[in-house]
Amino acid sequence: MKSFTHPNLVDAVAFDDTGNVLATGGHDGVLRTFDLSKAAALKVVPAHIQTAPTQQAHPIYAIAWTPDHKQI
Repeated sequence: MKSFTHPNLVDAVAFDDTGNVLATGGHDGVLRTFDLSKAAALKVVPAHIQTAPTQQAHPIYAIAWTPDHKQI
């Protein structure tokens, strides 16, 4: 079993077709990818982050890989 640090709630997860890359969507509006075989973080994408300081991030509730498994 592996665990990865998230600063907020995780609302969505999706594995790529190999089962080696995990994508997570958080309540903080950030999309994160992890290499499961290396137990390492790959990318952090501020997908639903608002630019104005008074606005809150929008949670990510669903994640899907494209059919070629190269994009989320």
